[in-house]
Amino acid sequence: MLVYGEVESFGGYWGWSGGLWDLLAVRRAEAKRILRTRENVSVKGYHIPNVQVAKMKRYALKLGILLFCFTMIPSVSAGELTVSKIISTSGEIGYKDGLSWLHVDGRYIKDELGATVYLRGVNKLTLASADSLTSRAPPPYEEFMWHNLAESDFDTIKSLGANCIRFGLSVENFFPDFNLDLPPNADFLAMLDNIVNWCEKRDVRIIFTLQSYNAIDGIPLAPSDYWTNPMNQENVNRFWRFVADRYKERPIVCGINYMCEPWHWAGGPPSNEVYRNWMEIAIDTITQVNPQLLFFVSDARVDDSQPLSGENSFRWMRDTPVRRDNIILSPHFYPYDGDWNWMSGTDWGAAYAEGRYDEGKRLFADWIWDQWCADLNYPFMVGEFACVNHTVGLEWLQDFYEIMNDWGWNHAYYAWQAQYPGTLPDIYPVEGDWHTLRPQGEVIKACLS
Repeated sequence: MLVYGEVESFGGYWGWSGGLWDLLAVRRAEAKRILRTRENVSVKGYHIPNVQVAKMKRYALKLGILLFCFTMIPSVSAGELTVSKIISTSGEIGYKDGLSWLHVDGRYIKDELGATVYLRGVNKLTLASADSLTSRAPPPYEEFMWHNLAESDFDTIKSLGANCIRFGLSVENFFPDFNLDLPPNADFLAMLDNIVNWCEKRDVRIIFTLQSYNAIDGIPLAPSDYWTNPMNQENVNRFWRFVADRYKERPIVCGINYMCEPWHWAGGPPSNEVYRNWMEIAIDTITQVNPQLLFFVSDARVDDSQPLSGENSFRWMRDTPVRRDNIILSPHFYPYDGDWNWMSGTDWGAAYAEGRYDEGKRLFADWIWDQWCADLNYPFMVGEFACVNHTVGLEWLQDFYEIMNDWGWNHAYYAWQAQYPGTLPDIYPVEGDWHTLRPQGEVIKACLS
């Protein structure tokens, strides 16, 4: 069980004596609070059960003795020292959270030491569309050949406090004509490796999602017989096995959303049973390659009779659950259609539109709890959501973040881009320079940090 999830770099002025407390990774105030109580405690987002508190008292005493001894040693210049290990309550040294595999335990995601981990970040477009190879402009990005992709973007995302990025892929960009018997496209594969390396350098986890079977100008397509032809499904299975195998030694690639918004794929599955069975086969074939991955399950909207965009419901998981481990439910929600008036048909939307924000937040929380079946014993990851840039939308966005964080949910805003063809430019949290925050970006930063 982690005492503290991340160790900062230190050195130079402080030397060994001044930096020891950071090295041992226990803040004074937090240690005192732990010693005063035998109740469950939470340190920087990690929950520690009371059965660990007695052990922590003993180790805190040892830490105090060590601290005293080291402070008696004259300070020496240590230079820049980056510590990549942490202290666990068992007294063992383990790697920090960003380097461990994750798993599902009830309603939470946990790391290998049993600490709860919340995946919270943004979506990053994408290697899923046919224009992904377009040069992005204006300067200073002319040196980057990839539309939407530059390493400096990942620094900006990390600076917000994000610890994960959800990233879209497509089969055909890597395997033209869906021929998985041929070698993958070298350019796309090299960029995918770059993305993994960039995220790994920054301890930002990656969730890969398949945003389309095929992608032409960003429009997802799939064969009309996709849900009935096993060959089509096997092509996707083979693609994910390829990705899972390539990064099976890289825990930074923590999970996959096997299919983003299944209702776009040939009209969606014909029944929840078909979708459930198909998901179980898919998960089984991927775990043969890497059993450590998390699986983010989208709603197929088989029973969707609501007009709201992003309307998801996981009621089908009560009767036809996906019977596999490491399942995370992943709804999407977009409460806009150019302006907020479109949402006035709901009680919570009307409350927001009329400036009754507290009431709107309460009604919205009740609505999504019921609609998404939030009482199900699974973690939730809101894989996509966004808002337009006006007062009502920004109030709603801040409230939604507060609701998700209060409920212990994971989330990723869609998407961290400047204007992108075919979408509403008003939803993006950064300006055209790809770094200056717009109002949505300021809300995201405040909620993530």
